[in-house]
Amino acid sequence: MRKFWLLCLFLLTACGTPPHAISPSTPEMVNVALTPSLRPFAEVLHTCAAAYMELTINIVEVPASAQDIQTADLVIRLGGTPGGFYAALIGEESVVLIVNANNPVLAIPADKLRDLFTGLITSWAEVGGTDQPVQVWSFPEGDDARAAFDAVIFPGEDLTPQALLAPNPQAMLGAVADDPLAIGYVPQNWLTQMSDETLIRPLSINQKLVEQLHQPVLALSRVEPKGSVQQLLVCMQSVIK
Repeated sequence: MRKFWLLCLFLLTACGTPPHAISPSTPEMVNVALTPSLRPFAEVLHTCAAAYMELTINIVEVPASAQDIQTADLVIRLGGTPGGFYAALIGEESVVLIVNANNPVLAIPADKLRDLFTGLITSWAEVGGTDQPVQVWSFPEGDDARAAFDAVIFPGEDLTPQALLAPNPQAMLGAVADDPLAIGYVPQNWLTQMSDETLIRPLSINQKLVEQLHQPVLALSRVEPKGSVQQLLVCMQSVIK
């Protein structure tokens, strides 16, 4: 009889309703559009996303002129204005002038820097260098770093038609590193992350210009962020100081 009851107990236990399995919640996807100028900031985004199990991020690198705030949860760009959208300051970045490391010119006055980028100065001899042609490098129109640079260095004037255009800061660094006659500019974080800084040297300029080229990094969204997007912004603000 005892064996019979033990068997019944076993069958009731085996046939009973199993405990409800709690499945982990699906992380919320946050879509971020980041300009090429700010590619180094992607590492911070990934670090912050990893800190919150409830969110994951999808980062798309898009030039500022092509960013669509209607299809992204966050649009991150250098400088500029909110344009009627919600904007959060998540950090700051400086645009720095660069030349080839073999260029003997150490500094250029503000007025001559303007003339150089607008094409009035075409020889390095006019700014204390050798009598060789200057090769100006810039970014395409609509690039956020270019917009900030143009507005400070030669406001209201046009870039020299002899300038060559680099599609992104990585290409700019490569171009200036390969040409002793080149001059260009990149966001500071790109310069500090170079694998070989001996090929490129920052150019000294007027302190007022240095301050003006120090730009805010803005995160824009259609509405004030809530939930996971808000957590991501707060994390970025705490990491980027």
